[in-house]
Amino acid sequence: MKKIILVSLVAFLANVSIAQVVSADSTAFYEGKEITMHGKVTSTFVTKGEHKKILLNFGKPHPDESFTLVIDESDLPKFKYDPAEFLRDKTITVKGKVKKYKDKPEMFVTSPDQITIK
Repeated sequence: MKKIILVSLVAFLANVSIAQVVSADSTAFYEGKEITMHGKVTSTFVTKGEHKKILLNFGKPHPDESFTLVIDESDLPKFKYDPAEFLRDKTITVKGKVKKYKDKPEMFVTSPDQITIK
């Protein structure tokens, strides 16, 4: 009996720990949470100035995007490709923590390991 309870508990905990995959349009509901997001990069932008960032937008193109991935200049050497060019129009899955910036959800990508191209 104890083995059955233990096996059931382990199976339950394994199911709870599996991250839910959400669409770009749903990310606003997950602020502060670690998620896996799946969607198509609809536009990209490289900021100007001293501290460059790459923005990968989902949903509609900027300024009507529903979700943005942010890659900081300091993390770019980790990538073997230019994310702004290579990921444009690709469907990807990305893992990370959702934050809000100007009332829109975003996620910082610090490693190419967070991104899976579909």
